[in-house]
Amino acid sequence: AVLVLVLLSVPTTTAATAPAYGLSPVSDPAELHNSHPHVLFTISNPGSATECDMISTRDTPLEAARVGTLTKNFQVSGPGGGCASDPGKAGKHLRYLGAEVRRPETEGPKERVRLCGGETRRVEVELAYEWEHDGVYTVRLLPLSTGACTSFEVRGSVGFMAGLKAKQEAGKKRAREERAAFSAAHFTYDQSCTSSHVAALTKWHADAKDKLANAQACTESTCSTLVDTWFGASTTQSEFSAVTANFNTMAAKADLTRYHCAGSYCQSYIFAYVYPGD
Repeated sequence: AVLVLVLLSVPTTTAATAPAYGLSPVSDPAELHNSHPHVLFTISNPGSATECDMISTRDTPLEAARVGTLTKNFQVSGPGGGCASDPGKAGKHLRYLGAEVRRPETEGPKERVRLCGGETRRVEVELAYEWEHDGVYTVRLLPLSTGACTSFEVRGSVGFMAGLKAKQEAGKKRAREERAAFSAAHFTYDQSCTSSHVAALTKWHADAKDKLANAQACTESTCSTLVDTWFGASTTQSEFSAVTANFNTMAAKADLTRYHCAGSYCQSYIFAYVYPGD
């Protein structure tokens, strides 16, 4: 089976000379044992040595050089396709399993890298997707004008995905056991949290619940300014009730929260992240 992997975003730049992009397999065939397959992403500045530019790494493979894959940069689809095929007709899209992050609107200085003429930056990128079966996969970089494309074979997908599922189930069981050791109306935390972490979490958790309670009490008329600003002046109470229902769900699950205080992706420019299976 042949599937196509499509990259949704590339580093933005204002350089006079357009950068050149490249993709190549880290291993071929890629045996799935302890990790997802990887590809090598490259970006080069073909300009002169004096032609430099600051390139944004946000939501691009370049982020993996610092802290790992932070968002869904790729689209995996198939079967069918190949470098000569139409990516829009490549078939079913596979589910992304990696982290999704939230960050401030303004880009931070650590989210840009300098690239001068003649220089190339390289980074291995993990392709965290739900690999359904073995086969030859095609990796394509968008926009199509970049021309970057490579293919490699994936083996051991069934056993690898079964192992991931077992690991997730073990994590959920461990979380249930930890919850049983706490009071019913209290969040839980693991061994990565120190006493100072717990003190801060207690304060923040209570503040979040207070804000949820205020949001639950809102109606179209009592919070008209907020409702009109966020959802439009024509929003009815019936329509706004769908929003309130989400707040009710959040409030009901607030004390089921389990905190981990040593997050892999914690950075000054990231304030939250979540996995699809969480």
